[in-house]
Amino acid sequence: MLAVGIDVGAVSAKAVVLSNGHIAAQSILVTGEEASIAARQVLEQALGEAGLLLEDVGHIIATGIGKGGVDLANKTRSEVVCLAKGAAWLNPATRT
Repeated sequence: MLAVGIDVGAVSAKAVVLSNGHIAAQSILVTGEEASIAARQVLEQALGEAGLLLEDVGHIIATGIGKGGVDLANKTRSEVVCLAKGAAWLNPATRT
């Protein structure tokens, strides 16, 4: 299953493509004035790096100050939740 996480901050937008629990691609861009445009651009760049299309993605989660502008997201989550989940993914022994 393919999943994408998009973090749209005030300065940069980041995307990570996960395929079967492994990082398939990642991308970072300057956010600019429109969170929705930055989210789409960073997503397209990450998918292009992985040789994938939007239709290949099963789930998209958005976080960050601009998460409300990510119209392609299936869900949004707070930065705190995403940081905790990321820490646990990187090191399963992590406790929050």
